[in-house]
Amino acid sequence: MRLNTKLLSAAALAAFLAGGSVHAQNENQQAAEPVNDAQLERFSEAMGEIQEIRQDYSGQLEGVQDQEKARELQQQANEEMVQAVEDTGMSVEEYNNISQQLRQNPELAERLQQMME
Repeated sequence: MRLNTKLLSAAALAAFLAGGSVHAQNENQQAAEPVNDAQLERFSEAMGEIQEIRQDYSGQLEGVQDQEKARELQQQANEEMVQAVEDTGMSVEEYNNISQQLRQNPELAERLQQMME
């Protein structure tokens, strides 16, 4: 069960990174918890690591013709992205929650941008 959760988390993270929607919102969803500066700093750190991983693996995947090899590379990238998030002290769920809030809250996005300057 833990492995399935980890794979689902990796898939959710990969979906976000590919530009897809990670979380489906429903009408009963409660307001998101406020994001403090420490959380935003960890998010920023994880995001930077994830961008590097994506760039690295995008280059590796470009010339791959073998579907099995491509799947292996995607799995390795997913595992590295999950590890990058967890290395900051965040869970993948927390990372995804903050990324969703950033898409919906311009003030939070502005705080992140200022933090990254």
